[in-house]
Amino acid sequence: MSAPPTGPREAGSTGAAGIPDGSRLLMDEFSPHFDLAVVHSEVFRAVPADCYRVATEVDLFQAPLARALLGIRALPRRVTGKLRVRTSTASAPEVSPSTFRLKDLVGLGWILLGETPGVEMVLGQVSRPWQAVVDATDTPTTPGEFTNFDEPGYAKIAAGLRVDPYGNDSSIVTIETRSRHEWP
Repeated sequence: MSAPPTGPREAGSTGAAGIPDGSRLLMDEFSPHFDLAVVHSEVFRAVPADCYRVATEVDLFQAPLARALLGIRALPRRVTGKLRVRTSTASAPEVSPSTFRLKDLVGLGWILLGETPGVEMVLGQVSRPWQAVVDATDTPTTPGEFTNFDEPGYAKIAAGLRVDPYGNDSSIVTIETRSRHEWP
């Protein structure tokens, strides 16, 4: 028996095998309006529970290209942090994470918006990804704040993972990213 979903879905809203009733995605509850969506799906010869576990535990730092790209993206923040430490002894340098998995994103400025364990997970972030160093002090920190956020000058990004059964012993793994830009 699957655990009850977290987030706005109510307990009992899942059908057989923990699949949410109806065709609505959990992602639609948090990002119903978007300017851009990128969706990628693959069929894997493994049961849904195994696919979901592996997808949420895969460490992108184990892929050299992903690690290099993430390191380049973080470079301006690291340089700024080192400069601040030199001018002020009040703050310590930021420690880089040792792993980069979906669950690690929550500690890196993302919000766990909702999850139907073993089936679907949605994460969100409001930021200005086009800026090298971003001050996130005035951005949402809860699913409700994320859903209602509409201030200009920010991108609202939702990333979702969903695993559906496909036949007797296979699964369809879908990863979707949606963004909405509130221009000033």
